[in-house]
Amino acid sequence: MVDTHSILALTRPVRKWSGSIPLSLDESKASELCREQGLYSHHINQWKQDFMSEHVANNKAKVQSEIKSLRNENKALKKELNRKDKALAETAALLVLQKKSTRSGEPTRTAHDEC
Repeated sequence: MVDTHSILALTRPVRKWSGSIPLSLDESKASELCREQGLYSHHINQWKQDFMSEHVANNKAKVQSEIKSLRNENKALKKELNRKDKALAETAALLVLQKKSTRSGEPTRTAHDEC
């Protein structure tokens, strides 16, 4: 059976919570906050756990490291793609020139002809 609360929590947009929300909410204030923000009480409990745990800080460092490596990989791939595009354009230009020279009846020049 599928837990609808966890599906809603996963599909709900991620919110950036500030430190302005007190960690020691009583039940009535927590219920009021939930109604105002459209949350369930388990969202606030999860936020408290995430906020208090060191895992979040470690996870943030890992995510930043992963983002940096992905950016570097993306940069390298773009550079390689640009290089290949230039090589392809050069090859296409050479093929066009070769076709033009064969149409006009001129013999094509090869590397052996230049020696």
